[in-house]
Amino acid sequence: MVEYAEYNNDLYELQASRWLWKKLKPHALPSGSLPCPRLGHSFSLHGNKCYLFGGLANESEDNNNNIPRYLNDFYELELRQGSGVVGWTIPQTKGVPPTPRESHSAVIYSKNDRGKSKLYIFGGMSGCRLSDLWELDIETMTWSSPGAKGAFPLPRSLHTANIIGNRMYIFGGWVPKMSEDDSPSSQETHWKCTNSFSFLDLDSMEWKALMTDSSEDRRDWPGPRAGHCAVTVGKRLYIWSGRDGYKKAWNCQVCCKDLWYIDTEKPPPPSLVQLVLATTNSFHVKWNELPTVEGYLLQLSPESPASTGAGKPAPLSELSALSSTITSTARAGPLHSQSGLVCPQRFEEAGVDSPASPEVRVDICHPNSSGVSNQASPSMYAQPTASDHEVVDIKESLTEKQTIYSENTELNGKLKASSGFKSAVAISSSEQCTSQAKSISK
Repeated sequence: MVEYAEYNNDLYELQASRWLWKKLKPHALPSGSLPCPRLGHSFSLHGNKCYLFGGLANESEDNNNNIPRYLNDFYELELRQGSGVVGWTIPQTKGVPPTPRESHSAVIYSKNDRGKSKLYIFGGMSGCRLSDLWELDIETMTWSSPGAKGAFPLPRSLHTANIIGNRMYIFGGWVPKMSEDDSPSSQETHWKCTNSFSFLDLDSMEWKALMTDSSEDRRDWPGPRAGHCAVTVGKRLYIWSGRDGYKKAWNCQVCCKDLWYIDTEKPPPPSLVQLVLATTNSFHVKWNELPTVEGYLLQLSPESPASTGAGKPAPLSELSALSSTITSTARAGPLHSQSGLVCPQRFEEAGVDSPASPEVRVDICHPNSSGVSNQASPSMYAQPTASDHEVVDIKESLTEKQTIYSENTELNGKLKASSGFKSAVAISSSEQCTSQAKSISK
């Protein structure tokens, strides 16, 4: 790492339970040395071991005289629970290792059916940007360069790579500017930041482009950037910060401070809504919680007067869970074709409402009914809304609410998330029944 313009090889641990930083002192190599000070390396965790690869070092011993040296050395750091680390070792590897590089990406993928784990290294910088892919079988410690097919991403550095399922997602980084014939510049001196998005299927070894490079400023997609951060939570990929080049007029870097996330899969299928309690004027229902939901909409559809007798309630038609579909949206054209994504959302504020609890109490009043049946309708489902396309629209804010209208009844649905159980209350007038859902603490 680099600290105050100096390369160093210090190792730190963050104790997340106490938010306490601790400097570690692992055992040195048998030769008595440690990995040399560096930057732009990768550090990947697998089990109780971390794997360090590559980076950029200073060939000169004088910190004021920087002579860059690209590295392709490989180290293993053993961790020990409770006491931090054991020490550094140099694994004995087979095959041809990757060429020296820095600012590359490294991820570890484990196949569920076979249990084998592999380290994948993509791209980086070594005097010019790279687009090669390397694989290390961790069990046999064998390097190889797997053949892949499909739409290869452009050479890049300072990008991010993340594993979700059997896919390695690549976003952003520095890429070459394209010439008029759509080929990378042969000069290799003209570069720009990108916001392109691709993935590699690690089972079929096929690349697929989800979003091509776009220079226009779009409100429904993260802007071009490099040196950003990316992390996965379940099936969701979060992207934060980074920088988009250098403005000579301002004599400074253009830094980003926005936070985005993208759901890489559609919402789960509907689940059955269960009736917990029913009284003469209310009923209490619950359903399976959806982990990526910001809110739920309860839709009530009264029966027609011809089929609804006295004392019969308006049935609960469906309960919809909104998975990132609360606000007005804009289409992301290129992603609508077989991408399998729920497109990114931008956090406009520092905080986002926590998901509502999947348990609701509803008070019913209907012009033609005075009670509620204690049997749940088999057609009641908690159903996440989604487009017929494979990509649900991109949203920019999570603060606006939708208004839902049924054929016979106007339903104005609003949600506010808070701790504890949530309730939905339906209020009737002589002409129509208007439902307003509010989240409260039980």
